[in-house]
Amino acid sequence: MPAWVFLVHLSLVSCAGGDEKVVNVTASPVLAPTATRVFAATARAVTGDSLDAFLPARTAVTYIGLEAPPGNTPCGQSATARHQELVREGVFLEKEASFKLNTHGLRLFHAFTPAGESVGLILIRAGLARATDVRHRLAQAYADAEAEARAANRGCLWDTS
Repeated sequence: MPAWVFLVHLSLVSCAGGDEKVVNVTASPVLAPTATRVFAATARAVTGDSLDAFLPARTAVTYIGLEAPPGNTPCGQSATARHQELVREGVFLEKEASFKLNTHGLRLFHAFTPAGESVGLILIRAGLARATDVRHRLAQAYADAEAEARAANRGCLWDTS
């Protein structure tokens, strides 16, 4: 068994009104922490494309190469809700060398679920976020996912019905 499984295994215990609930979260064998990838065991979606991650200190994060609608719109609220579902059990955050902070001072990362799925691709394919024209390592996959969502009139961004 890989050593990182022991390092990333997390048990959370919460008590509410005397009821005890245990949740076990184990990192996927698909991804492992590296020099450029960290696992944030606790994350909270703030908008459809930003979150508070605990690394271990609270860190404001946004994603490289995608943009979700503002959180005060119905589409933005749908994007935020889906984003929260994706990061609920933690998230892998991966740096890309040429990106550090955005214009608002948020740290820039690519994000992956514990199962190794790209959070950005999931949101874009669902029509809840759009690809930006920024050059990054997932840019072509993001553009293809957006074209697919547009063609299928998928999600609140592209649904024309």
